[in-house]
Amino acid sequence: MCRLPYANVMKSAEMLGDLDERIRVGHIDVPGFWVDVRTNTSMTSDDVISRSGMRPRDGSVVNCYLANDGAIVTENINPGQTILVGTNPPDLRVPINMRISPLEHSFYVKWERKVGDSGASVGSGHLADGCTLWVPCDEGRAIGSIRSAVELTREVNSNGKMHAQGYTYRNTGNPYIPGDLARITTSGSESFRLYDPETGELSIPVKIIDNNKSRDVKRMSFREAKHKEIDFGARFLWGIRVLSWDEERRRVLAFVEEDLTW
Repeated sequence: MCRLPYANVMKSAEMLGDLDERIRVGHIDVPGFWVDVRTNTSMTSDDVISRSGMRPRDGSVVNCYLANDGAIVTENINPGQTILVGTNPPDLRVPINMRISPLEHSFYVKWERKVGDSGASVGSGHLADGCTLWVPCDEGRAIGSIRSAVELTREVNSNGKMHAQGYTYRNTGNPYIPGDLARITTSGSESFRLYDPETGELSIPVKIIDNNKSRDVKRMSFREAKHKEIDFGARFLWGIRVLSWDEERRRVLAFVEEDLTW
């Protein structure tokens, strides 16, 4: 675990309580690191930097920036806002997949929302840092349960709330079995790979079917998905359903779940 060059870094002690009674603070140069500062009143930028422990020991000057648009903060910061600290404004042009590495979580699936008519849903729940994690699941199968999941991407929406996208896996036996729903990235060095709890990395190759030879018309092949992107736009994340798990070669055969992708 890397040590940040900042004094008095507070994490878990201030990660409790209502989201509207704290200011979430991240650092531009440390993706995925967040500190919650408990407060029920507005604070100056200088106070936020000090309370979050992100004031550099060498005395160099840092500023507060709004996480959603990168603008420098010139007024007091209110509870519920998400702020980034750094010497320079955040580069929001950086692709989302470059902002955070795959992270393991054990979380409670509190909500569920049906998508399309394929029987798929998206479950969600809060992580320890207040971020909402969204994972694909079969309707009614995950809500009210604690699941192991991997977080792929994270971003801050327009109201300053953090949302992450990921999927669940199994900690015992095979990490994936036929029928499981997951997500894969379609670009980058780890594209078309699933998370392997044995390696802690996206290292399980995924083969998307070339042609749908079954009677299930909802099984979207790789070629069909690429054609879909021409008409409806490319997607960084594809939703997939596992068809088979090759234990010897540790790889997966799957098809694209249209309702989870577009």
